[in-house]
Amino acid sequence: MRALVTLTVSESKVLIAKAVVKHPIVTRALADHTVILSGGTTNAFVLSEITGEKVDPGSFVAGIICPEGPCVSHVERKPKIAGSTRIFIKGVPQPGEVHLEDILTQLGADDVFIKGANALDPEGRVGVIVGHAECGHAGVGRLWTRCVSQGIPVVVPVGLEKRIPCSIYEAASRTGIKTVQYSTGEHFGLYVPHGNVTVITEIEAIRQLTGADPVVVSAGGVSGAEGALVFSIDGEKQQIDKMIQLVDQVKGQPPIVVARGVCIPTPGYTGCYASQCFWKRVPNSKRPAWKRRKELEVHEGKTEQGT
Repeated sequence: MRALVTLTVSESKVLIAKAVVKHPIVTRALADHTVILSGGTTNAFVLSEITGEKVDPGSFVAGIICPEGPCVSHVERKPKIAGSTRIFIKGVPQPGEVHLEDILTQLGADDVFIKGANALDPEGRVGVIVGHAECGHAGVGRLWTRCVSQGIPVVVPVGLEKRIPCSIYEAASRTGIKTVQYSTGEHFGLYVPHGNVTVITEIEAIRQLTGADPVVVSAGGVSGAEGALVFSIDGEKQQIDKMIQLVDQVKGQPPIVVARGVCIPTPGYTGCYASQCFWKRVPNSKRPAWKRRKELEVHEGKTEQGT
């Protein structure tokens, strides 16, 4: 049998999240070991799948790509606190604010770090945008290096919307905070995870959850389907029936909207967290018309989509 299935970006995130929590690496860690779940829009759905509670993706993300460019969410940051990170020990969510430094030395090869990505190259390698000098706020950079040195598994849920046409290493060589003279948003580097990395896209998710064979046959759309993908899925009747059940579960997921940082000073607002943003050095009066217009929209309470 064959099915043609169209998934929007947000629907794909829900599908991938369902596969992540059922992946053997993750199920084992949830049952008997430690899971560190980093912030991110896809990981918000992973958190929902683990806890059974609805999670607002806009409140579980730090860096975003909005229509202007790389930016940050309005979520508050605190020194030494990984605010958008959750830790589960033997499936039990750890209460309170997360101090990653306190648990780094306790991690072992049976634990798992779940972290999304911003780029996916033709060979299936991923890259993660970093706008922080230490590759992440509140110890996340040390967590990356510990995963590599200790062989701790890293599961990377990432939608095919993040595909780039070049090698991830070429992409990484063309970024770097100190190498950029102009940007429509925040400057960043591109970190390439190595070691025991498992990437889960829609392709792996469909194979894992149904046993069917998917390929992407079309991409893009309008009216909310920007970034959508059309999959041709071959399989036995039982496999296609499972796919139809999955479609019924994920279809209708609304686009993700994230309130981003405000570049115009606002009463009661402490300031934007995008420390490497190009616009921090440009007074509002000297910004181009498109930037001033967008800031007025955000200042007036409108929100923007991020990923």
